[in-house]
Amino acid sequence: MNANREVASSAEEFVPQSDEEARQILTDIAEMQRERSGLQSEHDALIQEVQSDLAASMAPLNTKIAAKVKCLQRYCAAHRDRLTDNGKKKTINFGPGTAQWKKKPDSIEVSDIEDVINNIKEQESLSFALKETVTLDKAVIKNHWDKFEGIEGLALVNGSEIFSIKPTATKIEEKAT
Repeated sequence: MNANREVASSAEEFVPQSDEEARQILTDIAEMQRERSGLQSEHDALIQEVQSDLAASMAPLNTKIAAKVKCLQRYCAAHRDRLTDNGKKKTINFGPGTAQWKKKPDSIEVSDIEDVINNIKEQESLSFALKETVTLDKAVIKNHWDKFEGIEGLALVNGSEIFSIKPTATKIEEKAT
């Protein structure tokens, strides 16, 4: 560094004065990226440990709760007619809580979607159950912009320049904001 050059007050204002200084900055960034990755790994490990501890602590309670739910289910099933007033109500109020029977909505299960679609296509009267998705191929439009230029709702946006660095040591790209 030049001894007579005024040092910037912050790293954001600093501009390297030589290739050597630029190389040093990339080396510094790589070092900081490794440190950041290490911190992220430590953080992830701590979260995993806390989640494992919580799951282990909750497991006995989950087992006991499931057993008690099953007990109530058997009791309610055995006394369903009386508790639901012969099916007139679905919810039973026990004071400290309720029990109820709910019907999950029907759903469709498809084993091989391509076969099912082909089978439906063969029966034209059922084709109303098929959806076709139409999308724009933006790459084609961009490559043939002269043909699409007058279409309302389309605009060609010129790509902006983005400055980025990637230290060789970490191969992690950093983009300037």
